[in-house]
Amino acid sequence: MKPFEILRTGKFTDSKGRNHEFTEADLEERASKYNSEKHEAPICIGHPKDNKPAWGWIEKLEKVGDRLIAMPKELIAEFEEMVEKGMFKKRSASFYADGTLRHVAFLGAQPPAVKGLADVEFKESEEETVFEFEETSTDTAESLKVQVKVLEDQVKDLESKAAEAESLRGKVQEFAEQSAELTQMKNDAEDRLKELNLKLRTMEFEQFLQGQMAYGMLTPAQMEMCMKICDALDAVELKDNGGALVFEFSDHTMANPRDVLVEFIKTMPKMVELSEVANRNNAEGLDGVEEDITEFAEANVDPDRLELHKKVLACMKKDGLPYAAALKKVTKK
Repeated sequence: MKPFEILRTGKFTDSKGRNHEFTEADLEERASKYNSEKHEAPICIGHPKDNKPAWGWIEKLEKVGDRLIAMPKELIAEFEEMVEKGMFKKRSASFYADGTLRHVAFLGAQPPAVKGLADVEFKESEEETVFEFEETSTDTAESLKVQVKVLEDQVKDLESKAAEAESLRGKVQEFAEQSAELTQMKNDAEDRLKELNLKLRTMEFEQFLQGQMAYGMLTPAQMEMCMKICDALDAVELKDNGGALVFEFSDHTMANPRDVLVEFIKTMPKMVELSEVANRNNAEGLDGVEEDITEFAEANVDPDRLELHKKVLACMKKDGLPYAAALKKVTKK
């Protein structure tokens, strides 16, 4: 149903003979006073005292020219059909004493006292005083002008909302591009973090092996092999188990392979008795150092690590230090 008039400006006489005049300011006041959230005026058939039953509701009132226009909503389909069939030729607005819209009534054969929103009838319910204004539902030139004005305002409102939606669409596209860029930055940062964590774990593992070698638990060749095993373990796909990266073994236990290797190395027996090496070196000089190197080293020993071992033995001989202290002193230089 299109918006329809419920009141216009002019002078009216109620059924008791009292005169009333409504100005555009009066219409503006009634339009601004109406708030459907506080009181939603129903659309009724006739003028029921309790505003029931409701065949629809008035969403808002708007002053257009010298008319007060009602915007209906949530109309019952059967009621719309009855209106379209012409079963209600008249409609009437009922107001409370303070000017707030009470309901809008659609009337059948009851004739208005004055055509075209001219009749003003005052009725009193048991609890409040209301004002009722009747009009014919026949479209007039003035009525059509009002409807055109209402539709023009609605078109302007829709155009404004469409422009706002277009602006929001542009912002959504901008946010999507920013989100993609941030996602890429996040992925790059995560990859870099993984790389640094791997490097850190490798350094820590190497320091652990150097400590084991310093105490005679590993030979340089064994340390080299452990580093290679560690590199292979880093290629194994691990699962995230509460923040810890683990591997599920065949017996269904879960642990980090690097940690398993560390525990295994800790169980290995001592390979070299460093005190004996130091005593022999003290007694035999540098030739003894070379001899101990030959005994201590194995095949495929890394040259750099072998050179480090030589320096440690030389330091032990010179300063009379145990192997671990000599290793610490040499690696600090």
